[in-house]
Amino acid sequence: MKALNTLASCLTDTGQSAAAVPLARRAPALLPDNADVMDMPGWELLQAGETAEAVMTLKTANGLRGNDPTLTYYLAVAEKQAGDPQAARTTFVTALKLPGQFAAAGAARALLVELSQ
Repeated sequence: MKALNTLASCLTDTGQSAAAVPLARRAPALLPDNADVMDMPGWELLQAGETAEAVMTLKTANGLRGNDPTLTYYLAVAEKQAGDPQAARTTFVTALKLPGQFAAAGAARALLVELSQ
């Protein structure tokens, strides 16, 4: 499963999102109760413009492992892109309140300010 996620991520990073989508969908289908398998495909789907599916996948992953600030941030970004600013604000706040540092904390704060204007 990790190989599928890694390949999907590499394809997305090189601008081949369309090729990444089938791979991003495969891993969660095989292990739907594993947050480690579902978080990256959710992010890859979001990058490919599959917003509704990304939100659903990330909500499932977040429900399985709700104490991960990076995963919660991914969900907030997906909610924002899906046109749900209220949910995105709530989720960004949650991500920033969770214990631990995460690389996207600055981006989360900036997006939260943007949504508050």
